[in-house]
Amino acid sequence: MKKNIFICFVLFCFISCSKDKISIDKIIKEYNNEDFQQLKGVLISYRGINGDNVILTVNKFNGDCSPYMITINPQTKKIVEIRNHLVIKKCNDYFNHEEIQKYVSCFLNYNFIVLGVDYNGNVYINPDKQQPPNIVRINGKYEKDSYKKFKVYKGNWLILK
Repeated sequence: MKKNIFICFVLFCFISCSKDKISIDKIIKEYNNEDFQQLKGVLISYRGINGDNVILTVNKFNGDCSPYMITINPQTKKIVEIRNHLVIKKCNDYFNHEEIQKYVSCFLNYNFIVLGVDYNGNVYINPDKQQPPNIVRINGKYEKDSYKKFKVYKGNWLILK
């Protein structure tokens, strides 16, 4: 019974975070100075549940290779299974088990559905939907042409238009 309650709690945390509940200002306040460098070059997203476990995708940020499907135990935060059946042959296994565990552990510290950090340290977030990021924290100079779908919200934070 406790196991089911814990799983429901984890799923609630993943799914229930609507924009109204987690405002953009709250995200900015909480993560403005956060160091996301452990995820540099990585994009992770929540995909769903499988029995008692949670499924995530882990991918290179640039997306030139297909993602790994990662099944994790939400209680232990440990990997149950890594499925690389989507990874195309030219990519081989571009992350090893230890790297994936590090990325997953880091991702689980945040309450986001999608979290990615590009190779320049820009942070891409979707806090509440299994969709492309809708909030970006720019690391360095803002180049308007690079972010045509976004508008400046506050400081170095952009939001989807």
